[in-house]
Amino acid sequence: MLFCVKTPINKLYVFAMALLLAVTLAGCGGNGGGTAMTPTEPPVTPQPTPQERCEAASGRWNADMTCTSAEELEAERMALEEERMAMVAAMTKAAKTKAEAINAEAMGSIAAPFDSATATENYTVTSEHEDGAVVVDIAIPGAGDDDPEFMRADALPAIEGWDGSMYTLGPNDDGETEIVGVYTDITAPKATPFAMVAGQALNARDLDTSADENGNGNNTDDYTALTVNQDSAEVLAVVESAKFAASAAALLTFDSDDASTTDVDEAFETTGIYNGAMGMYRCDRSSDCTVALDADGKITAMSTGWVFMPDEGATSDVPDSDYLYYGFWVKKTDADGATTYNSVQTFSGANGVIMFPVNEMSNVSGSASYEGGAAGVYMKKTFTAAGEIETATSGTFSADVSLMANFGGNDVAVNKQFSIEGSVSNFALSGGEQNAWSVNLKAGFTQADNMFSGAANGGGAEAAWNGTFYGAAEETPATDDNAAKLAPAAVAGEFNAHFSNGHVAGAFGAHKQ
Repeated sequence: MLFCVKTPINKLYVFAMALLLAVTLAGCGGNGGGTAMTPTEPPVTPQPTPQERCEAASGRWNADMTCTSAEELEAERMALEEERMAMVAAMTKAAKTKAEAINAEAMGSIAAPFDSATATENYTVTSEHEDGAVVVDIAIPGAGDDDPEFMRADALPAIEGWDGSMYTLGPNDDGETEIVGVYTDITAPKATPFAMVAGQALNARDLDTSADENGNGNNTDDYTALTVNQDSAEVLAVVESAKFAASAAALLTFDSDDASTTDVDEAFETTGIYNGAMGMYRCDRSSDCTVALDADGKITAMSTGWVFMPDEGATSDVPDSDYLYYGFWVKKTDADGATTYNSVQTFSGANGVIMFPVNEMSNVSGSASYEGGAAGVYMKKTFTAAGEIETATSGTFSADVSLMANFGGNDVAVNKQFSIEGSVSNFALSGGEQNAWSVNLKAGFTQADNMFSGAANGGGAEAAWNGTFYGAAEETPATDDNAAKLAPAAVAGEFNAHFSNGHVAGAFGAHKQ
């Protein structure tokens, strides 16, 4: 027999258990539909790269992925500073020797190669246009074909109306190098009507024997051809024709006109060039003409009878053989890691340009202005607070020149007559140093002089300058206030100057405005 015993259930207990079960199921994502909660990992701190660690320690990260430490950088800086200081000391020492050479040149104590264009022991300067460029030849007395020559090193700064280049010779076995800077006003060859060129005046008559418009015949017309001078090597060098050629050394023969056939002209004619001019060559004699060639095809001889008939309007280029020049010469030695400037010389001169005739000075009156350029060498210095030279630099310079020459005549005040003054300014230094340099120039001359000399002042000790008037007299056009006057065409010379912080030695050239 079974007995059932009913035990009363606590309602509050049941409710609590149900609530606990609901909460548990929700937290576990059970049938209650709740979302599971995943624990969050702590953030990872990135490690610095080698470059970041290097730079954070004030180092330098290199292209080869290595680090130069701050200590190594300081050692590099110290080494570079020592190198810079040594370079400054070497430049200062070299510049001081250049200042000594400039001062010696100013005192005239250096026998340098450009003192006189006529002395056989001195260098000479000539210039020409070649392939569109100015080429300067510096002749060394006694030099043979195999001896070293001055070679063009670089162009000098542009100066209007002047072409400048630098030339060097050396170094020799003793470390000596010579440097020459030259400016010249030579111009490009000028196309000139054929018959107006020296040596090309037409001197052979019309080769057409038919009657001219005046009824004249038998070569009685005007001169229209040039007799080729077969005895002149210079002439043979300017003769060109495709017919005057051979594959080996040869003597070429060409027909003359047969006098017995009056109605036929058998004389050989061919197109060609004479000194750059187009025209026609003709064998104009009663016997055959010849042209001799060497193995290189060069014309070595021509017979008599050759004439050249230039084309209408033909021209020949005439080189400029009348020009001025000015410049500087420096001799330096590089030995044992040091540079020493041994000598400095300035020069100016002319080729083909006459010095202004003294006997024409009495015909010159009034004033004339001259503008041009200057070039030379310099030494520039800086000072300590105690006034001692701290650093010094040196090099070459270019500058502007402006002059006013006063001659005789009532238009010039008596105290100004026969004087010349002006300035050298706008110095451009090869080392790029800034400067405020300017040189005041004053000199006097007499009515019987074509040369002058005077004082040059740059703010330091007084120095000197000199110059020469060049060229035939040129007329200054008349204005409303002044009548036309004659004056020398150009002036060139040399100068020295001392500044509060430097020295220069230079030369100049200027043309009448």
